[in-house]
Amino acid sequence: MTVEEQLKALILSKYRSVNAFAKLAGVPGSTLDSMLKGSVMNASVDNVIKICKLLGISADGLGYGKIVSREQLDLTPTEVDLIKAYRLLDERGRRTVEDTVKREYEYSKPFEEESRTAI
Repeated sequence: MTVEEQLKALILSKYRSVNAFAKLAGVPGSTLDSMLKGSVMNASVDNVIKICKLLGISADGLGYGKIVSREQLDLTPTEVDLIKAYRLLDERGRRTVEDTVKREYEYSKPFEEESRTAI
């Protein structure tokens, strides 16, 4: 399914029609229709931002051809710094970080499950 098809499905699931959504977003219906027929990547940034804001999705994600909830992208400043540092690592360093995070996640799961059953 293309990003345009996903976007249209999301709009229709949240609003009664594409035209009703276009009015709420402040985007001309013909412009939105054109975007949904295959030209999301060629749309103006202003229109993309309006659409994404109303739908609660990431404009960055849409730029990569994905529908991503903005909530999934809410990162703390520390998380942003860690991601930047990770990207600067070589392949060996990245594998070490990935292995460490996986090991710590697996280690913490039993404690999470115990605390949920104890309550």
